[in-house]
Amino acid sequence: MLEKSNESIKDIQDALDKLEREARQNSIADTEAGGSELDQWLGAARKLRNSLKYHPNYAIPEFKYLTAKECLFFTADGPLQCEADYRKALAGLRQDATLAVGNIFKQAVKDFSNANNGKAPTQLSDIVNYLPKDFDPRILERYETNASGETYAGADAKTALGGRHWIIKEAAPPVDSIWNSARWVSNIGEVGLKQTGLDTPSGAWAVDPVRNAIKNYAKEHGAEPASAGQIGKYIKADTINRAGEDKINEIFQTLMNK
Repeated sequence: MLEKSNESIKDIQDALDKLEREARQNSIADTEAGGSELDQWLGAARKLRNSLKYHPNYAIPEFKYLTAKECLFFTADGPLQCEADYRKALAGLRQDATLAVGNIFKQAVKDFSNANNGKAPTQLSDIVNYLPKDFDPRILERYETNASGETYAGADAKTALGGRHWIIKEAAPPVDSIWNSARWVSNIGEVGLKQTGLDTPSGAWAVDPVRNAIKNYAKEHGAEPASAGQIGKYIKADTINRAGEDKINEIFQTLMNK
């Protein structure tokens, strides 16, 4: 397991190294302001890379398929000031990496169908021989056949999504209990995404209320709270009930760990 994590970390390190090389080679920094912005982005990329050395559990083998552009997007999306910022950025990278793999599966589904008189595959093993020859076998261990054909939303989703039979799903255990997602691939090559954690890379429903509660507490008391119990009155009851007090505390810790 550790060996696989180390390989995944190397994958993202390679992508971040490529980002820095490409950024330096391109004329992004034509002005002093542009140079300063570039240095800020690359500094964030280095921070993200270093954080993975201490938290290899947040790496996945799909990182192999990340591009420098994707790494730049998630390192430029706000400063990395606390644990929550790092975990959110890594979640965004995982989401893009699994999309890249989903698109590889998509092409394999189409190639299988073309080679079998239009017949659609019914299981993951059907498309294995249609994957690129250099496809990383570590990745296949994270996916499985979705025998029911249903999505995470249940049988009704088959109708809502055009009656598609979703044959492949990401079955690996959640990488992050707060920021996590899972991929699905249909028998005609559609690629879907399910947010399975408490937050998403693009929008927060649990983290932002806690973040705002910390700010409101500090504004009222002149100091940051020492525990999640001190910010309860600043968070709506339905948010606490939906997430659970344990998760609110976990989120609080990630925001305060700087």
